[in-house]
Amino acid sequence: MKNFTVRISKLVGPPTVSSWSQIHDFFPDDLEKKQKRGIFLAVLTFSGVEQGIDAVSYGREILSRIHEEYYGEIETSAMEKLVTSVKKVAAEFDGSEHHLEIIAGALVENALYLAISGLGEVLVKRNGQLQKILVGTSEKTESASGFVLPGDLVVFGTEALAKNLADGVLKAALDNETPEEITEVLAPLTIGKEENAQIACLVFRVSEIPESVSEPPPAKKAKFKISVPKINLRRFTIKVSSESTKGRRIAFSIALVLIVLLLTSVFFGITKRGQTEKTKIYTDLSVQIDQKINDGQALVTLNPSKAKELFLSAQQQLDQLKNLKINIPETQQLTAKVEDALGLVVKEYSLSEAPLFFDLGLIKDKASGNQLFLLGKKLVVFDKAANNIYTIDIDQKSAKIAAGKDLPVNSRLIAGDSNFVFTLGDEGIFKTDLSNQTTSQMIKTDSEWGQIKALGDFGGNLYLFDPLKKSIWRYQSLETGFSTKQTWFKSTTLPDFAGAVSMAVDGSIWLLDQNGKIYKFTGGVQESFSLKGLDKPLLLPAVIYTDSDQTNVYILDKGNNRILVSSKSGDYQGQYIWEGLSGITDFVVTETDKKIFLLQENKILTIELK
Repeated sequence: MKNFTVRISKLVGPPTVSSWSQIHDFFPDDLEKKQKRGIFLAVLTFSGVEQGIDAVSYGREILSRIHEEYYGEIETSAMEKLVTSVKKVAAEFDGSEHHLEIIAGALVENALYLAISGLGEVLVKRNGQLQKILVGTSEKTESASGFVLPGDLVVFGTEALAKNLADGVLKAALDNETPEEITEVLAPLTIGKEENAQIACLVFRVSEIPESVSEPPPAKKAKFKISVPKINLRRFTIKVSSESTKGRRIAFSIALVLIVLLLTSVFFGITKRGQTEKTKIYTDLSVQIDQKINDGQALVTLNPSKAKELFLSAQQQLDQLKNLKINIPETQQLTAKVEDALGLVVKEYSLSEAPLFFDLGLIKDKASGNQLFLLGKKLVVFDKAANNIYTIDIDQKSAKIAAGKDLPVNSRLIAGDSNFVFTLGDEGIFKTDLSNQTTSQMIKTDSEWGQIKALGDFGGNLYLFDPLKKSIWRYQSLETGFSTKQTWFKSTTLPDFAGAVSMAVDGSIWLLDQNGKIYKFTGGVQESFSLKGLDKPLLLPAVIYTDSDQTNVYILDKGNNRILVSSKSGDYQGQYIWEGLSGITDFVVTETDKKIFLLQENKILTIELK
């Protein structure tokens, strides 16, 4: 099967307070995504954003959602996934108060899949003939597919673009050879009126990727060598006159000067040629560095991992450039640009300390914590040694013992929802009502349980992670209590959970393995998930945290003394580094309050989220 790629150029109108247009393109590096999802292209425009909402941020969120939906799972066909992604995102963000238009496409091998929500259109110019192959409607998502040929010129255009094009303008523009020349002709359309903010146009030309490209042999460095013929000198005696000796000395001096001049000329010739080669290498590297910085800056919000990858590659090329030792101001300028670019995505925060938030000793003597979780504005701490549960109001910093004497024997795990805390012990699972501090048994110990390693709650339902039985037991919330246990996993083919160390629940269930592997399950089915853009792999990871109120996933990486922040699609978001993190038992995050709360024996510490 032949593979194709595209050369693209973009044109968008200037944003206003309530309107914004943007174009997103993604060329996956992951081989499986490349084969099953291909190159993703999308044009977006919207207007009518409510007052107080930043149009640019709102638009980027939409593009991010489309990207996340399309690449989120790769088992369904590309065409089906593209259409459902556009439908789903359009349903989430479109409304009577504002207008949203999405034109999306995916090039998988030689097949082009298209979907439009709104009144956009897609045109193709092939063999000199221009045709509209898909026109959107306001009633439903329109879709189409077909095979591309090398040289095809494809245009994604919004409704505003079509309305502002005079007859024959687009046709004349498409007579140009490159996508860049075409958008340059169309660029004046974006100047002037406020409604031009909804103009967006993506132009790309299709080309075939050769099946195999043999690399040229490395160029041999020229070797400069001066050969001097060997002269055999024999001992001899000759009598000459003084005039003859003088003439010979003059001739020898002249010959010596000529040889020195020749050698000097050769030396400077070699030096000049080497300097010319260095200058060419310098120029090539500086152009590549600039290009990677510009490409990365366009992806900072939409695809931080790819942006970081481009910036790190630019940094490596900058090191090569510096090794050429060409001291000109451009080197310092490029250095500053690379450092500024890395500052946008590395987001590495080194801390000298984590301030104390609360001392558990203020609640009772010798109080300590083994587990920590968040219930609204309350921190809930489980003290296994004292068999107590403590609650701490985040705003007031007031604390109390919420449960103790009625907890089950050998309590070891807790979870919570709303105003209730659930505790797992030898006798089963008990519920504590924090409003009146009463505790009662809800679920008896089941003989089929193996080793319950984590307890979670979502929507009132309880989830018990049992790695010994390779299962997550689900207990559904009923008016009278809980249902009998159900096996939550839909498949019998599951990973080996023997090394799992932590679980988080946000609707999906996240399991963290001691080797750094993260498993994500939604509806009992495993999803593809991997961390991207890390500067180094996880080392001795201990806790994973997220919930339905947080947009990111947080991982306590003890071996690297850091808390790693990732989006829920696996893109690197940042990291907090502090040497004391190796001594942390548990932690929770509240993005609303911009805080990370750390449990360290009898203390709760804080880190401010950036």
